Amino acid sequence: MLEPVSLHQTRFNAPGVQPDSRGILLGRQGVVLLASIDRVVGFFRLFCDETSLEDIHSRLKIEQVRGALDARQFVISFQVGSSYLMDRVSRIAATVGGAAFTGSGKHFILYRDRYAPLGYDLAGLETASGDYLLYGKTGALSCSRVKEIPFTQLVLSLELLAVPGLPPRGVERDLWLLVREGLAESVLGYLWRSAVPAEAALVEPQEKGSFSGATSPKWLLLHVPELPERVRALFSAMPGVEIFTQQAPRFLVQRGHRHPLRLAACGAAFGEPPERDRTYIFSATRKSVDVIEGVPALVPSGDLLRGEQSLTRTPVGALAASNAALVSSSFRPAQPYSVAVKLEPSQGLPLAQVATLVPWSQVDWLKRLVYLLPAPLLGGAMVMALDEGLFVWRREGIEGLPLGKLFAEVAPRVLAPLGFGLSPHAPPQVLSDYLGARDSKLIIFLSAMAPPVALDETEFEPLGRRVLANLEVAARSPDSRLIVPDRSEPSTVINDSAGIFPLWGMRGSKLT
Repeated sequence: MLEPVSLHQTRFNAPGVQPDSRGILLGRQGVVLLASIDRVVGFFRLFCDETSLEDIHSRLKIEQVRGALDARQFVISFQVGSSYLMDRVSRIAATVGGAAFTGSGKHFILYRDRYAPLGYDLAGLETASGDYLLYGKTGALSCSRVKEIPFTQLVLSLELLAVPGLPPRGVERDLWLLVREGLAESVLGYLWRSAVPAEAALVEPQEKGSFSGATSPKWLLLHVPELPERVRALFSAMPGVEIFTQQAPRFLVQRGHRHPLRLAACGAAFGEPPERDRTYIFSATRKSVDVIEGVPALVPSGDLLRGEQSLTRTPVGALAASNAALVSSSFRPAQPYSVAVKLEPSQGLPLAQVATLVPWSQVDWLKRLVYLLPAPLLGGAMVMALDEGLFVWRREGIEGLPLGKLFAEVAPRVLAPLGFGLSPHAPPQVLSDYLGARDSKLIIFLSAMAPPVALDETEFEPLGRRVLANLEVAARSPDSRLIVPDRSEPSTVINDSAGIFPLWGMRGSKLT
């Protein structure tokens, strides 16, 4: 039935085949015969791991066929570009228990192997009916087409695989959150209070393969560039919130899972209408694929917060004018609630001391201690007089001044007594913005029972200048006992010759 092709052979019985530049017999099309659908998945999994689907995407078909004895098998057909491509297809097909053929029309001959390095030719054509006639070493197999399985349908019907190993620690980047509409307000508010930037859009995904065509409930889709580990662990355990990673453009896969195929290599199959303008979300929790028509128009999540941005209000859902989908949504506004910011004993390590409040009863001690203070501390410390005493503040720290009530910086430009912190435990920058500690203003919590006070930095005075007392300096004139030489008579200078030995004979004598 099959005859090995010899070198420089020019006449062939198989229709639509010819040798390429390497002398290998090649047809216009390639065919892979596989016994089951799981082997079809295995073939594409290995192929996509090696290269992109663009190499065989042209006229790619996956068909279920009926062979001899009514056996159901699967045929993958595609347009052949070179023998190098067929070599790869033949090797992968053999790995998953299939066979590769080449030819055109409905006649396909077995592709080359080690027994026929240049390929096979036919001894004669068969006249059996069928959509495919596959010529192997044991005879011809006639196959009739049962149905076609689109490649996109195959990709969307596969179940996700769990990725083994421990989840990564620390901050993860470029994550996506899919949040039920009822949790949208809470999630937006929590992300804002945690100082986690994000972009959001309200989407109405449609479950792929739904016979009723009904759409799923509305979801809030959030893109989070950086998600801290603490926030990520909270959302992972929260029902109604799913975390996704973007494994390829327009493909979101639930975190901790992967698609059986490399989605980045399957983009060519989804590059034609209507798949080209869709976003696909693969959920392992719900075991479904949600399809979003078009590309979601994301807006900053801060634009969805209504009202004053402070801890005294809950960020409620608001509509963004730049997003048509958000304009048509309906977040239910919640009643604002107050959050009391108060001092509480701190359980963590003590912070650096940056200020002290010296009561008026200890001011004299401060005056004596000034003589022992080092120059850097005395030069950088600032002081302001309050009703409670002298408030001494130094940005770099004031550990060398052990007097009064010490203070630490619990948030930027927010000071609290040493050993205390602020509750609730919002991020420091959020607390600083909430309390209005900006520009030249300092917010001081003097005690847990009193409200905080605001001090203007421009009203502080340098401690080194403020502690110096007035010193009286007495004027003095020259003492009269100092004899001043009379310079009224001119002086005469005589230059006589001293001779050769001017000091001869003056040994031991006393000069007068």
